[in-house]
Amino acid sequence: MKNKINKNVLIKLRGLDKESLTEKAMKECTNKNKDGCYVHYSSQVAFGQ
Repeated sequence: MKNKINKNVLIKLRGLDKESLTEKAMKECTNKNKDGCYVHYSSQVAFGQ
């Protein structure tokens, strides 16, 4: 999840169901930033090892 207004916002989630992950990420993003949230899918997601 990214934000068009605040480029520092980046929420990464991992899971199997895109719909539930999108809903969870949108909720987190809109709690911090009311506007500008959008989904950014990636085939490779970098999580801490």
